[in-house]
Amino acid sequence: MLWWGVMCIGVVVGAIMIGHSSMVAFDGHRYFSLFDDGMITMRYADNLVAGHGLVWNPGERVEGFSSPLWVFVLAGFIALFGRLHAVAAVQIFGLLLALADLLLVALITGRLLEGSKGRDVGALGAVSLTLTFYPLFYWSIMGMETGLVVPLLLFVVLLSLRSHPTTRRCRWIAILLSLACLLRPESVLFVGVFYPFEFARRRQTGTLSMRNLAAEAGLFVAPVLGYQVFRLVYYGQWYSNSYRLKLQGLSLAEDMKNGWKFSEPFLLWAGWLVLAVGLFVLWSLRRRPSAGREPQADDGRPFADTGHVAEFLLLFVAYAIYQVLVGGDAWPLYVRFPAPAAVLLMIAFAVSVVLFLDRLPRGGSWAACVLGTTFLLLLRWTVSLYIADLFTLTPIYSGESATGVNVALAIRKLTREDATVASFYAGVIPYYSQRRAIDPLGKCDPTIADLPVRRGPAWATQGGMPGHNKYDLDYSLKQKRPTVIQWMGMPLCTWGTQSLSDWCRENYAVIGARGVRILVDKTSPLVHWELVRPR
Repeated sequence: MLWWGVMCIGVVVGAIMIGHSSMVAFDGHRYFSLFDDGMITMRYADNLVAGHGLVWNPGERVEGFSSPLWVFVLAGFIALFGRLHAVAAVQIFGLLLALADLLLVALITGRLLEGSKGRDVGALGAVSLTLTFYPLFYWSIMGMETGLVVPLLLFVVLLSLRSHPTTRRCRWIAILLSLACLLRPESVLFVGVFYPFEFARRRQTGTLSMRNLAAEAGLFVAPVLGYQVFRLVYYGQWYSNSYRLKLQGLSLAEDMKNGWKFSEPFLLWAGWLVLAVGLFVLWSLRRRPSAGREPQADDGRPFADTGHVAEFLLLFVAYAIYQVLVGGDAWPLYVRFPAPAAVLLMIAFAVSVVLFLDRLPRGGSWAACVLGTTFLLLLRWTVSLYIADLFTLTPIYSGESATGVNVALAIRKLTREDATVASFYAGVIPYYSQRRAIDPLGKCDPTIADLPVRRGPAWATQGGMPGHNKYDLDYSLKQKRPTVIQWMGMPLCTWGTQSLSDWCRENYAVIGARGVRILVDKTSPLVHWELVRPR
């Protein structure tokens, strides 16, 4: 009953958040919106379905996404449901993926605690702890690839828990891990930690075969290598434009400083779980008997293997270090990269508590108390971090997305099809306006991506905001002269330390349309001036 209650609550809360992230535009229709980076990927998928290729603007080959497989997944939704309804379908799919995470967490924990008195308590505890990791839920329903990579990697873990692994199962694991790397490039960290433990398990069961390993290596490398060849031929680059934009321009010391500042709240949230799991692993290793004797617990039962617990702990440490080294992300608190490892850490904690207390006469009851207390502490910490989202059940940045939809509809109504729009939100406005777009922040512009990082006081210019610290408004606005420029408030045409306010005031008119404002080129023939009312 508790299990189904958790699932039902997840469905209700997720449905409310999806509804709150949508809006009724001024044309009377309801529109849904993903996180802005997700809408960038949707634009690539939309152009792919329309036959323009894997591009942001038709005819411009630039790889402005970091998840190739997710583009094809979204393209499938657009082909099935159409470009407007596909957005809502993706959010519903994300909610189902989040619920699948809970199911996989319960199955993995139950398998690790098989034969333990506290098996059910541990499974429910791990699920409850996972619920406190709000970024997992957020990125899933907001249409980011994190929602798919987490259940994919959890399913790999579940497959690896089967005793005496078959050749077929091992090859499926290799294929799934290759797909995970095409979803998120840092999944290679998972591969690097997973396979040493997997080889040790196979050696222990006598199933390690060099022939099978060679076949698995081929299955893993083929999809990744195939896309790399496609990238070189199609885009003419070894890596995506996102890599050049976000990871080039700062020294390692600056990246580490920014990455630590970004990761600090997350590491405080998870640090004591890491400490508890680490102490349990050390305790387990010290209790292992000498070679030739079967390990026994205090009550005579075989002592549980803690190899997976140690593996999960190392995975979390690897992902945490990676997040620090790359300088964090642009969205404080809403961590994406370590999401799979964070879920595995909570499984490891639940398993550690149950196995440590299982030797006591009422170990299950003690484990329930410890896991319940931990759940309440983590829940309080989560609510304090994400109070804005959890109080109203409205995902952050939904308001900006709603404004972007109305801006896009206004642009479609007031401009011709060959008009151009400069949008600092490169996802929502270009997707719904269906106009050729200019990205002043360079995610889809290699010229901007190759610029040096601009440092300054504003949040969008400091080095710690990957993807928002390279720009050249002279190039994006003056040189390219878009038909429409997104209204970013006063002063006009300003981002960070650079301002073209006087130039924009001279060459662009401010037009209000149904509660939104846009800047329109005063001399452009691509504007339906007959629809513009004079002030």
